[in-house]
Amino acid sequence: QAARRPVLHSLVHSYATRVATFGPTARLAKRWLAGHMVAAHFPEELVDLLVAAAFQRSSHVVAGKLFYPSSLSAGFLAFLKLLATFDFQGEPLLVDLNGEGSAELKRAAGRAFEAMREQEPRGGPALAVYVPGDAAYGWDS
Repeated sequence: QAARRPVLHSLVHSYATRVATFGPTARLAKRWLAGHMVAAHFPEELVDLLVAAAFQRSSHVVAGKLFYPSSLSAGFLAFLKLLATFDFQGEPLLVDLNGEGSAELKRAAGRAFEAMREQEPRGGPALAVYVPGDAAYGWDS
């Protein structure tokens, strides 16, 4: 994963410049995980991707414009909702930070996820997050 970090960092940085509340929400999510003493199980990159996924799932379109959570509390609640309701054991979480996610990339992530679940003796990591262009590897915890 270390070789892929610079690319992921640039994707997350680009996303953070487009969505003003993303950065503060990601920092709050990391503090919340640390406060519950589980931060060691969630690499920083993974938390950034989880927050971005929460923002994408809670966004809405009005008059052709895309709106993301506009406050820190709304973004943090979207993050908590994602953690509480997403089926991490049954499906991969695909995070499309810059709109490159085609149907083929989604299928590739699904195939990689299924292969990982079948190959690992205990089903693999608790959760797997995929970004377009990196669907064969994923970020996990």
